[in-house]
Amino acid sequence: MHSAPYTAMGQAHRECLARYGELVGRTAESLRQDSLVLDAAQAPYSPLGVVYGFSADLFANMVLNTLGSPSARDLSLEDLFNGRERLEEKRTQANEWERLPKREGEPDAFEHSTGWTAQMYARLAEALEVRAARPAEAIASTVRKARIYVVPRGVTIDSLSDGTLPAGIVSAQEHCLTSDVTRARATGTTVLPADRLIADRAEGRLLACAYSEGAWFGVSKIPLTLCTSQGKDALMTDVPSAVIDVLRLVCPALLVVIREDGRPAT
Repeated sequence: MHSAPYTAMGQAHRECLARYGELVGRTAESLRQDSLVLDAAQAPYSPLGVVYGFSADLFANMVLNTLGSPSARDLSLEDLFNGRERLEEKRTQANEWERLPKREGEPDAFEHSTGWTAQMYARLAEALEVRAARPAEAIASTVRKARIYVVPRGVTIDSLSDGTLPAGIVSAQEHCLTSDVTRARATGTTVLPADRLIADRAEGRLLACAYSEGAWFGVSKIPLTLCTSQGKDALMTDVPSAVIDVLRLVCPALLVVIREDGRPAT
């Protein structure tokens, strides 16, 4: 089975993440105690309440906001991830960003929700409690392990043998993105302009993205939040081999690729 190698930077990043996981396990109890006094769910602003927005988007919002009359000109990117100071000012700025102009079809430039804060805080507290109880385990979550099942381009669902896909698997096809309008209509994939996919790829917004057969194809990170993190297996079809190679690098433990004979690859 072909598998692309990691770059030196990619390998260093993997090692850093592994080290980070070890440190979280060792400090989980201290972090849990800190979370008890955080009380983010009752705060007017919390970084946990940011529903959408990558760091690059936040910089763009800062620039666009200067065209109007921003309430706070001296809040930095780092300040937005501090949940202890100037919370009312940050809440006001979040409201301003939510009202920034956008083109037709574009999502809001920013979204912050106290309801989302409460939900994320509850998940954080629960995860830290579980991790503190089992600090040495690689996966301490009580949620069942779920996977992303990928059907390569050229393999049809009808060709799969019974039992290939697990019961209860959910479609994540809308979170597959392509610049090929015709193929999107035929497969249920979401259409995005090529320049948007290229920009999202460069900014790290996508789980995987590659140019194949004259068009760009990407996979959103959303299925990790909506599906696998909640114990739900996800299904994607018509995925180009170049994109599968990237998925094998970024999420090998989650990936199940269906072979041409309709069986899962090991």
